Amino acid sequence: MYELTEDDKKNLIDIKMTSNTTPAPYVASASSEYSSIHYPAWKAFNGASNGMTNCWVAANNSTSGWIQLKFGEFVNIKKIILVSRDWDQPITSIVDFDIESSVDGITFKKEKEVRGEPEWGIVEYRAFNVRINNAKFIRINIKKTQKIYPTLSQILFIERKSQKKILLRHTKTGKIYTIKEGSFS
Repeated sequence: MYELTEDDKKNLIDIKMTSNTTPAPYVASASSEYSSIHYPAWKAFNGASNGMTNCWVAANNSTSGWIQLKFGEFVNIKKIILVSRDWDQPITSIVDFDIESSVDGITFKKEKEVRGEPEWGIVEYRAFNVRINNAKFIRINIKKTQKIYPTLSQILFIERKSQKKILLRHTKTGKIYTIKEGSFS
């Protein structure tokens, strides 16, 4: 079972959604929802994984589907952590899926292909390293589950923060100045 590292905690995009459009500017959506009252897409981005209904569940009788988050700005992601449902039925475990990104929500780029994931435990965390640059949408496109409808308790995004360093050279003295993370030296 994967545990969040200190780096994960430091770079976690803290979303904590309370509906498919709250808080702004985030928007959660999915190919389907088993119940828009009990299992809506936003529950995979609410920051909690306790309780059997604290998750997104795709429509009954489906073995594939997608769930995505629209960010309000461009993001750079280095890791995505998926958390399984708080339920002792591994038949909803995702087996094959793609991690995809988009700038417009229409055309998606496959960032990572995952195949043959073994059965998930209850509230099990699994981390997937990615290198997603300048995306506004990130989608988990589930191709296959163990048996029935896909479900995820949480989807966590670990941001790759830029370590931009700007060098300036004084034209008369030749002295070099730097601006790094907002500090001038």
